[in-house]
Amino acid sequence: GLENAEKLAALVDKIKAWEADSDVKIDGIAVQLHVNYLLDADAQAAQEEAIAAMFTKLAETGKLIKVSELNIGVAEAAGAAEMAPSAVTEEQHRAVAEFYKYVVSKYIETVPVANQYGITKWNTSDSATSARGLWDANYGRKHTYAGFAAGLSGK
Repeated sequence: GLENAEKLAALVDKIKAWEADSDVKIDGIAVQLHVNYLLDADAQAAQEEAIAAMFTKLAETGKLIKVSELNIGVAEAAGAAEMAPSAVTEEQHRAVAEFYKYVVSKYIETVPVANQYGITKWNTSDSATSARGLWDANYGRKHTYAGFAAGLSGK
């Protein structure tokens, strides 16, 4: 939930307080980024802005930054339940791929190379109830695979 500006500010303040004691040193921050691509265009744009702001604020800490659980599903709107894999259209799969590309490339663009500690993809394949994989449930490559790879390559 660190894409929420208030939560992120609270964490950064907490780290500063812990480090005020010269015995404590925090080396890095890991971000569990479980989000949905939102079919509501305004909400999706706001979410993308929040993610960009999160990476900027994290970069400003000077700490190592890791995305420890990147995971993107599909939902109608913020707070709505994730759509079942069978309900996600081809067009929506392509949009999710673009969102993967956005998130990964934003991390690479925003966090200085010396502070990048990597990105871990949470689940690699879809399940019966979740379309969050880079591969479908039969391990067929999805558009999201290409989006993730494009984000990593900077293309």
